[in-house]
Amino acid sequence: AYEIGVRLVGSEMCIRDRKISEDELAAYLDEAKLIQNYVQTLMKDSKVDAWIAPVAPDFAPLGLKTTGDYRMNSIWSLTGLPVITIPTGVNNENLPYSLQIIGNFGEDEKLLQISKMIVKNLNISKIQNEWDLN
Repeated sequence: AYEIGVRLVGSEMCIRDRKISEDELAAYLDEAKLIQNYVQTLMKDSKVDAWIAPVAPDFAPLGLKTTGDYRMNSIWSLTGLPVITIPTGVNNENLPYSLQIIGNFGEDEKLLQISKMIVKNLNISKIQNEWDLN
């Protein structure tokens, strides 16, 4: 049996240990493969080189209790597409916000080139680390 730990219910993240059978795991993996193929084909057929999306619906959380809200990036993990996250600024508490650039499957080098171009054109100022501010 396999164990699943985290799931999203509404806007709440719930930790739930649950064992699943090999048949259930196979079904989940088959469904993931269908989604991967659909998104990858959609990008190729639509001649999309990259998508730009927010990393999260809000700023990073204060402290180290959580890494934040994963809803905006979990789809890219599921699809197997390469992603680069670029910090684009901070709020008044020095908590970062970022954007993610999603490329085509197997085109990691092209995604790096696209990301460099975006960073250059956004003219993002250097974000200071907390220890540099105090």
